[in-house]
Amino acid sequence: LNGLVVRHGAVLFRCAEGGLEAFKVFSSRCAQEFSDYRGGGLRFGPLDREAIGGDRTVLTVTGAGQAFAIPLHGEMQYLPEPPELLWFYCDRPPVDGGQTTYASAAAVERTLGDETRAFFASNRILYRRVLSAADWPKTFLTDDLEEARRFCARQRLALAVRESGAVEVSFVTDAIRTDADGGRHFINNILFVQRGEDAFLSGYARQALGVDVEEWPFVVRTEAGDPIPRAII
Repeated sequence: LNGLVVRHGAVLFRCAEGGLEAFKVFSSRCAQEFSDYRGGGLRFGPLDREAIGGDRTVLTVTGAGQAFAIPLHGEMQYLPEPPELLWFYCDRPPVDGGQTTYASAAAVERTLGDETRAFFASNRILYRRVLSAADWPKTFLTDDLEEARRFCARQRLALAVRESGAVEVSFVTDAIRTDADGGRHFINNILFVQRGEDAFLSGYARQALGVDVEEWPFVVRTEAGDPIPRAII
């Protein structure tokens, strides 16, 4: 399977029977360990993903309150150790819409303009999340703050606790990553995270999603803390 994924980027399986349980059995034969989405970014309000059947490794793709497309992004690339392989399971194909779009991060990098490529060559990116006292236990799957600290330390995330009880988590990385063979890949969450902040600033998040917060909980910036220029976005 790994060879097929490396060669083609994605593999599609069709199965007529067995449902989700058969999918879980099959996928477990092909992978040794599954993420429980600990540290995941969509753990607030109506965007929170739902565990299916209480299994934290099988989640809805999006939150129940979401009815809009998500831009191309690298799954959990706001963590130093994101999943190596993603599994998607379709229980009932949609009559209209619902497509999952994927792309080669290497091909995307080759399409970048010189200005954009130069910008990210000299500017690392900063992901900053502010998790309320109610949200950080869902994010770290524990109500023990010290355990959350240990997780962040293992993941090389900076964690600070605000006076309100909210937790601020930050991570600095490169928007363009280079693999062992020298290949360059534009893989990150810039468009996804920026669109969320734009929805908050425009009032859409409050009106359509019911997310009524004073500060948007997930933003992307340059390492210096400045907004990424609109021309680059």
